[in-house]
Amino acid sequence: MRITIANVKFNIPFMFKDPEDIRNELRSMLDVDWVSPKKFQDKFGSANLSFVLVLERKTENLEVKGPTADKELVDFAIWLPYKKINSSNNYRLSYISHIEEGMKKILSMYGFDLEYFNAIFLELKKKEIENG
Repeated sequence: MRITIANVKFNIPFMFKDPEDIRNELRSMLDVDWVSPKKFQDKFGSANLSFVLVLERKTENLEVKGPTADKELVDFAIWLPYKKINSSNNYRLSYISHIEEGMKKILSMYGFDLEYFNAIFLELKKKEIENG
């Protein structure tokens, strides 16, 4: 099983620079072979999992939508709260935290072991603090 990240940005000006480097690093960290938990397999078979990150100004609270699924791919959309991210002290850390919260909602729902995901997000946040 593969886990991927995709993103949707609406073509409007944002008040902060697109944290594309964070998404790229997260993609890289997730690019391993995964064993699907039984609960996920029972529902979706051998399909891969994709998180679609959506960032637009009108989204006020984190929302998780989906899934849309076929035999090969299960998509969940994570709508990130633009205003909360923009008004935070560190928009990059806030961005990471909201992605983490959205992904963990989905992963825990389908029985994934969150230990590796916790480590990934801890490392992302640590790097951000060190580089910030």
